[in-house]
Amino acid sequence: MKLLVVAGGYLLGSFLPAVVFVKHRTGQTPWETGENPGSAGVWRLAGPSYGILTGAFDIAKGILPVTVARQLGMEGWWFVASACAPVIGHNWSIFYGFRGGRGLATAVGALLCISWSEMAPACVAGIIASWVTRWTPTLGVVAFPTGLILMIRREVEHDRILAAVSVIFLLVLRQLPWLIEKVQDTSFGRSSRRT
Repeated sequence: MKLLVVAGGYLLGSFLPAVVFVKHRTGQTPWETGENPGSAGVWRLAGPSYGILTGAFDIAKGILPVTVARQLGMEGWWFVASACAPVIGHNWSIFYGFRGGRGLATAVGALLCISWSEMAPACVAGIIASWVTRWTPTLGVVAFPTGLILMIRREVEHDRILAAVSVIFLLVLRQLPWLIEKVQDTSFGRSSRRT
């Protein structure tokens, strides 16, 4: 059953509604337009309704496997794997040649489910920071370390802290190629096109 939860989480994470919605509206995939297959890219390419729907679905992809794992009493590495599986699926989708999105919304869902009372206020701070900077990744830059610090200070169970660290690590790992490209781009921080 544990393996089924992890495998199911990966397969669920691998479904990218952004690709379906953008292809429906534009005839192209987000990658073909130069966009990330996430809610912000869908918002720009297919409109706000599809962007919100994509974000909600991606968050739910992170919540569902962690919820099932908690209900089944999964602990240790199995719990960590259940939290990481949808993020891995979203970032490296089996359905799209192991391409995917950046995993922000899916990670938000997993982290909220791992530790709601610490991650929810951290995500609110991240959303505000993202709105102020008009740069979607600011949500994770602010929320994830803040939530993790709150988890440690409040002495949350080690399995949950390890799961949160693992999800954040996967997100950072996925961002590295994009971040390196942006740092090399002289217009970093001054670009009118935000993701």
